[in-house]
Amino acid sequence: MRCSIERINHQGEGVARVGGKVVFVPQALPGEVVEIVITDNRVRFARAQLVQLLEASPYRLTPLCPHYYECGGCAYQHAKYEEELVLKRQVVKDAIQRIAKIATVVEPVLSMPEPWHYRNKVTWHMAATGKQEPVLGFFREASRQLLPISHCRLISEKMNCLTARVKALLPLIQPAPGSEITLRESSLDHSTMLIWKGLQRWPAPEIWPELSAISDSLVVIEKNTCHYISGPQRLLDKLGQVKFALSPGAFFQVNHCQAEEMIRLILSLVDFSGKTVLDAFCGVGSIALNLARQAERVIGVESYEPAIHDARCNAIEAGIYNVEFIHDLCERAVARIDEPIDVIVLDPPRSGCKKELIQACSRLSPREIVYVSCNPATLARDLALFAQLGYRPLFIQPIDMFPRTYHVETVTLIERK
Repeated sequence: MRCSIERINHQGEGVARVGGKVVFVPQALPGEVVEIVITDNRVRFARAQLVQLLEASPYRLTPLCPHYYECGGCAYQHAKYEEELVLKRQVVKDAIQRIAKIATVVEPVLSMPEPWHYRNKVTWHMAATGKQEPVLGFFREASRQLLPISHCRLISEKMNCLTARVKALLPLIQPAPGSEITLRESSLDHSTMLIWKGLQRWPAPEIWPELSAISDSLVVIEKNTCHYISGPQRLLDKLGQVKFALSPGAFFQVNHCQAEEMIRLILSLVDFSGKTVLDAFCGVGSIALNLARQAERVIGVESYEPAIHDARCNAIEAGIYNVEFIHDLCERAVARIDEPIDVIVLDPPRSGCKKELIQACSRLSPREIVYVSCNPATLARDLALFAQLGYRPLFIQPIDMFPRTYHVETVTLIERK
């Protein structure tokens, strides 16, 4: 079946129309003419596999990774980087117009100087083959089927080398199916932490020294309990002007270079001097503590208790005392705030903000809200709710926090009408 690719969707897939039905074609670019085979035909849409490229886009590239067409991690290795940025900007614009129905300008995407080897965190999944030999890798596209991989071009070479050392020890450990290891690397001193989750049984005592020698810190998580085997219990990193100690499960931006750009952008959008700021989904305080150097007072709210503990320790270590951290659900904590708030910063997960949180933010009536989003669809949905409550987006800046994948970070300045 022959078709023309008209545009891109939020997952980086080509979009065509065949017989009036929308068809999603992975690894296809706008302007291309392709031969496809329908693999999933539904009432409202269909999915297809690209069989032959009849007319290629001038922006098409040969992917560098040999696993690209099977792995579910990347989405744009077949496109030149400048075209990836154009397509991501269009995804944000389409979401704002289609879901929020707001006519506004979306700025060009802030690019990365080097869109490879930028991730400071990777999670490898493990399973056993038919011969019960443990393998390590990522999940295949849209499945829970493990694709054996031991080298990824999105993580640093140091983390790839550590991965190879872990892989060599797997036969001695016999990890349980479904177990995983996470490697984290500090951008400050390049120290590493290896976090093992889902051990079927603890390795023999003679294996532990070899495991501990792989990384600066070794942690085993068993039934939500952290067992610190060797090295520091927290990874030390830096963002903006503040150093951060990170618990094994604490969230921290995976792209240090672009996270620095994001902090600079937020500080440039709003004059925080003399203001009281609320930072919802504050995590370990990466945004809150950088804003506290300018603001009169900052309140951070986070539901993950270890992150709140990290945030409080980080504030003390940095000598920052004009910040308060609250452990609670954001929608509940913000609804209880009874003091004037000048600026609100929101940095929710991909699911966005709950309606109750948006209403609680509106009740506080801040003049400005900075919304940091990693999902254009939920950002657009929440902007529509804010619009109903008297707020409008004033500035929308996408940041390429996750090059070569379909994800895109967006910083939006929202103003009370």
